[in-house]
Amino acid sequence: MNAGIEALAIDTLLENGVPLPKIKAPFFFRVFGCRTLKVYQPTLGNKLRINRRYLKLNISDDVLHEVTHKHADQLMIDHGFALSRIVAIGMLKWLILPWLLAYPFGLWIMWNLSAPQINGIASMLIMYSGTADFINTIRCIESLKVTAPNLSQNPNRS
Repeated sequence: MNAGIEALAIDTLLENGVPLPKIKAPFFFRVFGCRTLKVYQPTLGNKLRINRRYLKLNISDDVLHEVTHKHADQLMIDHGFALSRIVAIGMLKWLILPWLLAYPFGLWIMWNLSAPQINGIASMLIMYSGTADFINTIRCIESLKVTAPNLSQNPNRS
């Protein structure tokens, strides 16, 4: 029961947004009254955008397990901005804002936040993205067998 209450508390926090008090919002956001940045639970559309961008990185698991300093620097050069854009998409809500502002906000993130801050935000997005709910929904739909033939009629009748 305690785990259920904790999960509900996390969901409630992410719906309202988890503020990042040490990070000031960019000037463009401050003009519209947003003083600090918040991390929200990504919507399904933003999850699809994030997953699409991540899969375009084409990073295999075995590459991540055997990383040397030289290889890590090359990964950061190749994929640093893409990670910043992924974080930007995860921090923006609604349909149009991530589409319009992901590139400039990703640039702002890349030039104004440190690597540990970006990593912390990215891990919050990954940890609380809720992919387990999506998998449970798919399993539930599969068990219903919506496309199966209707069993209410007797197939032996003509």
